[in-house]
Amino acid sequence: MPYLCSLAVLILLLVPCPALAVEAALFRLFLLNGDTVTSYGEFARIDDRVVFSMPVGGTAAEPRLQVVTLPAGMIDWERTERHLRSARYQRYVATRGDEDFRILTTEVARVLGQIASTTDRGQALAIAEQARRTLSDWPREHFGYRQDEVRDVIGVLDGAISSLRGATRSPGFELSLVATLEPIAVEPLAVMPTVRDQLEQIFRVVSMTSQAAERVALLQTAIALLDEAGTRGVGAVNHDGRMIDVAMARTAAALVADAAKMDLSPPEQKTNGHDSSERTGGAAHRHD
Repeated sequence: MPYLCSLAVLILLLVPCPALAVEAALFRLFLLNGDTVTSYGEFARIDDRVVFSMPVGGTAAEPRLQVVTLPAGMIDWERTERHLRSARYQRYVATRGDEDFRILTTEVARVLGQIASTTDRGQALAIAEQARRTLSDWPREHFGYRQDEVRDVIGVLDGAISSLRGATRSPGFELSLVATLEPIAVEPLAVMPTVRDQLEQIFRVVSMTSQAAERVALLQTAIALLDEAGTRGVGAVNHDGRMIDVAMARTAAALVADAAKMDLSPPEQKTNGHDSSERTGGAAHRHD
């Protein structure tokens, strides 16, 4: 069958493309003020909060991570989602894309063999239509990877289906259109931040998180990171000690202000005060 010959040649031409280089699973969160912070692995958006793991020391192969919670309203979600799509696509291409595409083309070649070898044209038609459905779904389920080539294969397969329908005198049917996904704009991947970048990101999120314990933990992490950098001979962090002092002072002031808004007296003092009031009230009542 002419259509099957054309399709077989097309399948043979679909050789894997060189994979894009990709590093660890790092992503950027873009803030509304124009800054960014690095997330190790994908972040989680939970109601009005976003939770992620921020690299704070260690090595690129084995980073030390700090869990951070930020208000979702501080994130530029349109910009962040665009970066996330690009990063996911590049990781897919680098890690699984060619292998998945090889499996697809191998399966298509197997189906072609079945169609060519069977004498039951009705069965051949059913196989071809099933293959077309699989091909139609593939780009959407694989980040649009090599969708132009998949669409070319579908076009030739449609010709084979039409030919088989004519041979079997099957009623005509409307071939479903294959949606073309919008190409994903490839952006630079996030890389492991330097010691200075990690410190700056720590100071950045300290002022944004509303959890007191998390703020203290982040500043303690900054101190540990500076100590680690000094031990490893990492230079150019001279002024960061003063930055930590300032951040510590601001955090301490914020904690004191928060505490001033609460009744932090010990439970026994509250009880004694309550009892004292009752005794005073009782005495006054007796005096009356």
